[in-house]
Amino acid sequence: MSIQIAILLAILAGLTLPALISGWIVIWGKERHLAVEQQKLDLQRITNTLALNLRDPVWNKNPSAIKDLVEAAFTSPDINKIEIFEGNKSIFLKDLSSRKIGSVVTTAQPILYQGELLGRVEVALDSGYLDADFLRRIKNYSGSIALQVIFSLIIILILLYYRFVKPLHQLAIDADRLALGNFSTPIRWARDDELGYLAERLEVTRNTLNQLLAKLAEKNIQLHHELLERKKTEQLILDLNESLERKVEVRTQELNQSQSELVRSEKLAALGSLVAGIAHELNTPIGNALLVSTSFLDRSQKFSEMYQAGLVKRSSLEDYSANSIEAGQLIIQNLNNAAELISSFKQVAVDQSSDKRRRFDTKSFINEVLATLHHLIKKTPHNIEVELEADIIMDSYPGALGQVITNFFTNALSHGFESDAAGVIRIQLRNLSDKELEFSFSDNGSGIAPENINRIFDPFFTTKFGQGGSGLGLNIVYNIVHDILGGTIEVESQSHTDTYTRFIVRLPKVAPYANEQK
Repeated sequence: MSIQIAILLAILAGLTLPALISGWIVIWGKERHLAVEQQKLDLQRITNTLALNLRDPVWNKNPSAIKDLVEAAFTSPDINKIEIFEGNKSIFLKDLSSRKIGSVVTTAQPILYQGELLGRVEVALDSGYLDADFLRRIKNYSGSIALQVIFSLIIILILLYYRFVKPLHQLAIDADRLALGNFSTPIRWARDDELGYLAERLEVTRNTLNQLLAKLAEKNIQLHHELLERKKTEQLILDLNESLERKVEVRTQELNQSQSELVRSEKLAALGSLVAGIAHELNTPIGNALLVSTSFLDRSQKFSEMYQAGLVKRSSLEDYSANSIEAGQLIIQNLNNAAELISSFKQVAVDQSSDKRRRFDTKSFINEVLATLHHLIKKTPHNIEVELEADIIMDSYPGALGQVITNFFTNALSHGFESDAAGVIRIQLRNLSDKELEFSFSDNGSGIAPENINRIFDPFFTTKFGQGGSGLGLNIVYNIVHDILGGTIEVESQSHTDTYTRFIVRLPKVAPYANEQK
């Protein structure tokens, strides 16, 4: 709805409704009340006149005269019904109720003749004609008001158009021009009213926007130059990032290669240490066997010379026989010990130099590994306590598991027991379920400092840098446990009172096949 229509409707409602309401109150209220009262007086007058004129006809019982008087009364269209009673008996009735258009008002008047009551006359008056007259007057009044309103609206409309609507339309055109970005055409108005003030403010807005657009254009040019510079900088950064990524990739490959070489060196060093230890361990039984066999050979040569000289006695024969049996037993015992060491070394060496998986008894395998490591602790004051559950079969990588145990062992000896005090290494194996086992390695050495506990599995982290430590021992253990054996590893340690370090490894009895190296 436009403002013009809204103003017209407001004026129409403001002029017409009050006039109509006030006219209705005046006509239908006050004047109708006066007319109704006048109608009642006229009804009473007609009734009194009929009662006075009907005395003689009623007394003389003259029906024709009565009829003439009644017909004369019915010349008024308001009369609806006239009935005459003699006593309580109706002697004449004329009823025109069929032409009734409104409500009926009835009045009665006694008929007296020389002071004697002859009867009564009842007259009914129809108020519909009065109502119709008032409705006609209201319509005429409303029509007059409507003509006045229409005339007023035409005058108001002309004034509104030339003083309000047309200027507003021009202001709308100027505002649309500003909305389309045309700020060059000024807005000129020569008016001192509110619309002139509005046009003046609109002109101020145009000037302000024109200045802002000029500043914005300058800012856009500046931003364009900055954007070009930023793109150049971003491209330079991208080129530097690509160059840096290439360098990082090359360095990462070199680092991985170096780490692989260090891991291989660690394995070879462990294998070399294993060979040296086995050679040391084999020296005792083989030396004993050689000593016994040499002594037995000397005794045999002496016995042969005595036999050839015929000096062999029964006692000499019995002594030679007993010494031969003892020498054979000692030789067999020492050679069996050497054979067991060689068998353990053979299996452990094959496992540590191979990444193949196989089924094995976990307790027997750990004992074989510990046998090859016994030389490391043989000449130290430290002791080994072993608690291994039997009948735990694994389908896994024994070489990887042996590498874990070896690294734990060497780490405890090099980092845990730095003093000459006797220590204890405890190795435990227990069954957790049908699918999982737990292997723990602990020592009561110096423990791990709290600030280092979260870094011990990081590659190249060592507390003995430059003293022979590569920093890869426990990193290799972590990678083997997670990536090859498919398990988890945790560490507990205390480096103050009651120091200890405990590694807890949980492994599946069947290692993941995805990790198998072909």
